[in-house]
Amino acid sequence: MLSPSTGFYWADHLPPHFHAKYTGDEAVIAIRTGEALRGSLPRRALSLVDEWRKLHETELMENWDAPAAAPHWPTLQDWSER
Repeated sequence: MLSPSTGFYWADHLPPHFHAKYTGDEAVIAIRTGEALRGSLPRRALSLVDEWRKLHETELMENWDAPAAAPHWPTLQDWSER
């Protein structure tokens, strides 16, 4: 199974969010709520991204609030090993 990928565009617009991509589909996901603000992903991919978002919400908000000081971007684990 392919894994979704995620990323920020630094100095992006509010609300705090990240971009998630999966096999040509892309969605903008709100960090705090998990709402797809724009775009869409297949249901299974969106579920994996939301699980990851919940696990990393604190780090995501820290990175959003201080992008220059952010030491790393938390990555998705290899979901195919689940």
